[in-house]
Amino acid sequence: MENEVKEFLGNFDKEVLEAEAYFGIRQYGGGSDESFIYANKSGLLRYSISLLEGYIQVDEVLKSSEKTIIPLPDDVDWIDKFGDTFVDYIQPTNKKKNELVENNDETETWKDKMMSFLFAGIMFGVICLTIIGFFTVIKWI
Repeated sequence: MENEVKEFLGNFDKEVLEAEAYFGIRQYGGGSDESFIYANKSGLLRYSISLLEGYIQVDEVLKSSEKTIIPLPDDVDWIDKFGDTFVDYIQPTNKKKNELVENNDETETWKDKMMSFLFAGIMFGVICLTIIGFFTVIKWI
């Protein structure tokens, strides 16, 4: 399959595509889950070529002990400099879809738990003081 991809990529003149290409990933809402690709036809094709070039390098990177990622183009004229999301590299893996575990780097530490209790305690205190203050004002009237 790799040879077919290389042959397919040989059919394109990247310099001609890059002259007309425009590609960016933007957000239309509050977060990265509300993103869209803003690109012309040449930009879509040029970015696809970059991904296919990454596909060709996957086996080499997985075998290497030093190289762990496949960089994607980022400092080129055809990628939107004002985009909201940039994909800098591909990190290949041998794992199948059902073997992948959700990447949750935000594990809760004891400090995080203490902050939750502290916030709950402060809120409880504010509510209690508000109720006491309310009854105090009522007694004055």
